[in-house]
Amino acid sequence: MAAEICVTENLQREDLSVIEEGHAVALLLERAGWTFETVGAQVGRHPKWVARRASLWTQQALEDNPEPPAWTKKLKAKKATTKKAATPAAGTKGGKQ
Repeated sequence: MAAEICVTENLQREDLSVIEEGHAVALLLERAGWTFETVGAQVGRHPKWVARRASLWTQQALEDNPEPPAWTKKLKAKKATTKKAATPAAGTKGGKQ
């Protein structure tokens, strides 16, 4: 629990780069097992912000290690859910008929 407190406090600093923010988010997702919503609530950010930072860190980390961390499955599932919700259904305005 102490590590999570330290990481969330560090995320609230203003002098972090986006990669450093992504790393901190990744630590909370991976080691603490938190969700995007939990991380966002703890640091006062929207879950989409958390997902974007996590994605940035993942891109950076994959350059060093081709095996993605386990929490990236959450990110992929979140993106798939968001895409489905944003796509108009067939037969509706904006969809194929």
